[in-house]
Amino acid sequence: MKKIVTCCNREYFAKGLCKRHYAKEHYRKYHPKKFESDSDRFFHYVSKTGDCWLWTGGISHKGYGLFRLRGTHVAAHRYSYEKTVGEIPKGLQLDHLCRVRHCVNPSHLEAVTARENVIRGGIVKNKASKLPLGVAKNHDRYMANKCINGVVYYLGTFDTPTEAHIAYLEKVVS
Repeated sequence: MKKIVTCCNREYFAKGLCKRHYAKEHYRKYHPKKFESDSDRFFHYVSKTGDCWLWTGGISHKGYGLFRLRGTHVAAHRYSYEKTVGEIPKGLQLDHLCRVRHCVNPSHLEAVTARENVIRGGIVKNKASKLPLGVAKNHDRYMANKCINGVVYYLGTFDTPTEAHIAYLEKVVS
């Protein structure tokens, strides 16, 4: 006659437990939880060196820290900001004041509009020409263009690539 465990109506395995519950207890005994909370686990991956708190966990292809939370990945800097400062207001995004994408120090993060974030971001380079986005060399001057819905808008000719890029940014964020 097989012995049945009363808690789950399965066949007895050992120590008064079925095979499934015995395995669970055995695992818990020899593999205790490493962290008490999500915050403890989060700060395990933070290296506080100098002013920046550098994320040492997973990094996205764009250079931002990734933190696994309840089965999904969240941006580490967003988690840090929301836990220490509060919710990010709707319509705003976080700007890294230190310009280090994997920094999670909340004092280095500021909630700003997308427009402000693009302007603060500075010059983004076109990989092929090494010129800022929206800028092309035209003999000894620089031309700014912006393509919107397949229509190319000429924004002017400028003496420096920085001036042309500023014209491009004004068109992008307007």
